[in-house]
Amino acid sequence: MQLLPAQADEETGDDTIFGMEVVDTPGDPAVNQPDPASPAVSDGTSVSGDPALSQPDPAPSAVSDATPAIQPAPLSMRDAWDERARQNAEFFVANATEEWDLREFFRSGELNVANEVMPDMHDICGGSRSPFELKILEIGCGVGRMTKMLAHIFGKVAAVDVSAEMIERAKVNLRGINNVSFVLGDGETLSELGDSEYDFAFSFIVFQHIPSMEVIASYCREVNRVLKPGSLFKFQVQGGSWERESPPDSWYGVTVTEEDAERLCTETGFMLERAEGAGTQYYWLWFRKPIPPPEVPPGETVEPADVPTSETSLTPKVPASEAAAESRE
Repeated sequence: MQLLPAQADEETGDDTIFGMEVVDTPGDPAVNQPDPASPAVSDGTSVSGDPALSQPDPAPSAVSDATPAIQPAPLSMRDAWDERARQNAEFFVANATEEWDLREFFRSGELNVANEVMPDMHDICGGSRSPFELKILEIGCGVGRMTKMLAHIFGKVAAVDVSAEMIERAKVNLRGINNVSFVLGDGETLSELGDSEYDFAFSFIVFQHIPSMEVIASYCREVNRVLKPGSLFKFQVQGGSWERESPPDSWYGVTVTEEDAERLCTETGFMLERAEGAGTQYYWLWFRKPIPPPEVPPGETVEPADVPTSETSLTPKVPASEAAAESRE
């Protein structure tokens, strides 16, 4: 799959947003995955093979001395991330260096989108819609590291973050990009967003900072509410486990097992379409919002074959006659 060229960004001189080949993350040495047990620290950074994006050791006591001291408790989620943003926002998004070159910082987000969103475009668009026709949701936008690339691909982007400090920096970073709306979240819900408005939801290296399954479940229920029927929610959680020195907090969030993921999907009204990376830091989940069956007027019946089921997908089906013809060619 090839990405098409776009105009250069006036602020960063970015003329490489498009023109990159989409590759699987593990196969690209520039975006290779870190040790499975090592929680990352970002709104969307999963890459440690790239020296600009190395991640910390899982144990809090082993974090590099370069990490600015943050007291995770008793701070709320918002307080903790506001403080991190004030200290060094880009560093806490991608912690390999305390002094990011702005172009390289956003390039890391472009790579993440190329590797984690673009391969799913058929499942997102359903084979019949243009990305420019879609309205999408990003949970945990941070300072806009991935938001910028998403805005070049999709028609409208709602970028949510719990940190007001992060959002203010994102607005500066993305000034001049008019199809992004920033939303300050409350850390548990999407109360500012309307029902059934979005065509796709995405979250990367965000839920692994959430300290409880109850909060993750709350977010999933809210995503189900704001997605249109049949739409996809792709997100990453922390699947790795290690000997913790303290309970989960806003930095080292809760571990999600396969059983947790299945229960989460069922209890929040989704279908589990796919899962990858169980037991690792990068445990990816593809949740699909079901299409409800049509309402049947009183006294009428509908043949079972005509009623969409939980297997309903946006992916077009090839008629049997066409499939047979293709098999003979």
